[in-house]
Amino acid sequence: MARAANASRAKKRPAKAQSGPAQPSRYQQRLGRLLREAVLFAAAACTLFLLAALISYDPSDPGWSGLGAGRNIANIFGVPGAWFADVLLSLFGYLGFIFPWLILYSGWLFFQGRNQPTGNALTLGVRSLSLLLCLLAGCGMAALALGAAGAGGLPQSSGGILGATVSATLEAVLNTAGAAWFLVTLFVITMSTGLGFSWLTVSERIGSWVVRGARAVMAFAQQQRAAWLERRKHKRQAKAARPVVKTPPAPTPPKKTPTLGPKPKATGKKAAQAAQMSLPMSEDEAPPVPKYDPDKDPPLPLTELLDPARPPVSGYDEAALNRLSEELEQHLADFNVQAKVVAVEPGPVITRFELDPAPGVKVSQFTNLAKDLARAMSTTSVR
Repeated sequence: MARAANASRAKKRPAKAQSGPAQPSRYQQRLGRLLREAVLFAAAACTLFLLAALISYDPSDPGWSGLGAGRNIANIFGVPGAWFADVLLSLFGYLGFIFPWLILYSGWLFFQGRNQPTGNALTLGVRSLSLLLCLLAGCGMAALALGAAGAGGLPQSSGGILGATVSATLEAVLNTAGAAWFLVTLFVITMSTGLGFSWLTVSERIGSWVVRGARAVMAFAQQQRAAWLERRKHKRQAKAARPVVKTPPAPTPPKKTPTLGPKPKATGKKAAQAAQMSLPMSEDEAPPVPKYDPDKDPPLPLTELLDPARPPVSGYDEAALNRLSEELEQHLADFNVQAKVVAVEPGPVITRFELDPAPGVKVSQFTNLAKDLARAMSTTSVR
């Protein structure tokens, strides 16, 4: 009875659902994280060790390719550093400096791996193989481009033993151009799969950076042009608002017309009158002449630059003077004034006539006839 009851209870109990793979415990997760961190630190330490050994490499140190010169080891890590550096440089040439970074990158990939049991090892293997192929392709390109002549202080050629072997094999089959084309193609493909990036994405980003840079340059150029136009506009406005001070031109002396006129001159019993030739312009009408200021104005030119003065030349000859004297006496007689011209003094501007008036003739009569004499003698004025 009891067994039957237990069996019926067992039948009534629901069966537990079968679950998938068992999830790792918290201790296992923590242990896995610590393991990944340890691998990353070990890869970083190995990278630093190899880089220091490669930088301090000396061909005279004992290593994998030779016994050395038998003197003190120059490598910073002694014999191990000299051996590792000699191995990497002998195998890979200049590309040996990339090998430590591949180790660091592999450690970083292992550290980034989460609880993904499916595909983790495959991805790591594909990437590691791609990076090794990328390294070999780079060694082959270095050997093709530089050869043994560009090796410098390296123990082997520029691409190392592997690069020389790969380049020689491909050159025998594809010639130099074909080998170079194949190695470049392999290098580009394996770098993309090994480092996990897309060349199309890289080209798109580079194109976007170029477009942004071009837009920034165009915007900067437009801002500078707008600022320049604004400054130019302000300068024009300031120039237009500035009062314009015009300097009056130097007055040009008008042509001088000889005028005849009597001027009294007392010489004992005789009174002398002079007819002068003057300018037909009053002092009030003459424009102001700017004065020279030695402190503000530029220095005057030397007088030695001027031509020597010409000797004065009279405007009338003796015959003309005699004719003018006779005309003056005749016009005075027409106005009932008796006088005789006793002397004539010609000049460049005026001509002076000395008159001897007849007895009983007053000097004021000559002054009152100034305008009439000027009209009669066809001159501007008589003084």
